[in-house]
Amino acid sequence: MGRTNVAITVAPGFSAGAEVTETSGDAGNDHKLANALGGHVVLFVENNQVAATVEVTVKAVAGTSASDIVKTIPATKTYCIGPLPASLYTQPSGVDKDYVQVNLDVDTTVKLYAVCF
Repeated sequence: MGRTNVAITVAPGFSAGAEVTETSGDAGNDHKLANALGGHVVLFVENNQVAATVEVTVKAVAGTSASDIVKTIPATKTYCIGPLPASLYTQPSGVDKDYVQVNLDVDTTVKLYAVCF
């Protein structure tokens, strides 16, 4: 099965607000998010577990100077990761072409949000 898509919310500007679309964690299939808007996407990971951490990995493009971004999110915390430069994190080919690959080690009560600024 393919990766679960994380919907992108485009921030409308300085004075307007926007409801951010939530995506439930899916460690079995992992995730992908479109990054075709110039790499101005920030990923928010919300860990609603009471006592356990969640490890998030944003996969770097092979052969670039970037490394995978690996963050351990403590219980009951929300972290932001990004922005994600397209040349370093958007896959240039394959089944996930034009997407950023995001992996979770667990998915119980994890929520993902992606915002383009």
